[in-house]
Amino acid sequence: MSYCAAENTNNDVLDLIELIENGEKNDVFDEYDGSDYEADAIRGLAENAKYLARLCNDLIDRYGN
Repeated sequence: MSYCAAENTNNDVLDLIELIENGEKNDVFDEYDGSDYEADAIRGLAENAKYLARLCNDLIDRYGN
């Protein structure tokens, strides 16, 4: 494992993508009562991913040549 935060985070995101694509997270919202940590984390991740995409694209546009 490297010490690059972007690389490590990207690898974790790829792992989560694979779990979702394989249907291993389909039950996260079954019986969701507004306080489930995994459902809340997925909702938060979706929001943070939008913001992170904007930040990354701005960084690429400015310095990525």
